[in-house]
Amino acid sequence: MHAIYEAHQVGRNLESIDASVLAASISSPSHQESKKQFALFLCSLALELATEIYACERARQNPPWLPLRPLAKERLSVPTSEGGLQAQIEREALILLGMQKRSQKEKLVVRWSQKRRDRVDQILVRELHAEESGWTDYADDEAAVKDQVARDIFGVLLADTMSQLKSLHKQQMFKREYVLG
Repeated sequence: MHAIYEAHQVGRNLESIDASVLAASISSPSHQESKKQFALFLCSLALELATEIYACERARQNPPWLPLRPLAKERLSVPTSEGGLQAQIEREALILLGMQKRSQKEKLVVRWSQKRRDRVDQILVRELHAEESGWTDYADDEAAVKDQVARDIFGVLLADTMSQLKSLHKQQMFKREYVLG
């Protein structure tokens, strides 16, 4: 954790950190291969979670025609100490490893449907909740359509301008030939 936090503090890109180097600093040569692999897994997981946690710092505001993102609010949730980062990574890791429950939102769906779900159904419900914003948030699609319309309008305006310039050039050439000729 210390190496990840220090790398972030000095402004290093967390994606450039090699998890095997971190794992080597945790495990010793006398450890079994399985312990080394587990240390590598934990370091990779911690790096990935830290990258997600600090992603809002590199995020940019949406263009003016899209709804503004709450970047200030997201940046307030970023841990400011090594202990805060460690606690947040531990919480997310425990949730991902199935040792802790995520939230009450999933339980509401189970209560609403009035049936007992098996493990596969729980995983599917969790994935559906995670992907739901992608289905209902049309901001990216809206931006793509607006950009395409703007490009098309610009293309039409450019073609019209070029045709007008060509006709003006032809008129000037005709006047020159008429005056000179």
